Amino acid sequence: MKKFFALGTFLTLVSPVNAGGFYATLSGGIALPETVDLIEIGGKNEKDTLPVGEAFSGELGIGYDFENTIRTDITYSNANHDVNFPGVNGEIEINNISVNIYKDFKFDNSKFTP
Repeated sequence: MKKFFALGTFLTLVSPVNAGGFYATLSGGIALPETVDLIEIGGKNEKDTLPVGEAFSGELGIGYDFENTIRTDITYSNANHDVNFPGVNGEIEINNISVNIYKDFKFDNSKFTP
């Protein structure tokens, strides 16, 4: 994998999770890869590198709060990157499904809760 840089989430909306039960999450960001490595071209085991453009990345998920500092969710994310290279014009689409488990830490004597 060549150089890849992604800015963190710039927008995150989460319904209150401290009440227990189901919650939804929505987030977005921007992915800024410089290149993508191709490992098979035209059915042959050839390698090449393509420059790609930045893309908005959106994520949508649903989760469940077990009310005992444990939460879990499943999320789907998508990003579409433009490819403009001599002889190659198109788009690279990246889809991702993640299953996550979180441990919430509670600090009784603190104004800050991670």
